[in-house]
Amino acid sequence: MLTPIPDRCPHCQSKRITLVEYSYDDPNHYDGVSEIQCKRCKKRFGRWSKKELAPGEAEKIYGGNT
Repeated sequence: MLTPIPDRCPHCQSKRITLVEYSYDDPNHYDGVSEIQCKRCKKRFGRWSKKELAPGEAEKIYGGNT
């Protein structure tokens, strides 16, 4: 089942978000958006896990639930 891609930041509710797909050579790459980055509050969230990502942290494939 596909997880809906949010239309706003889970932290500040801004609609100024960027949807990020990891590059093909990244070990966490899969077909689709991997994380959401907010242009307003600068926070990053995993698409699948919904958790805030620390600097340098990558969202695991399907949030680590494969």
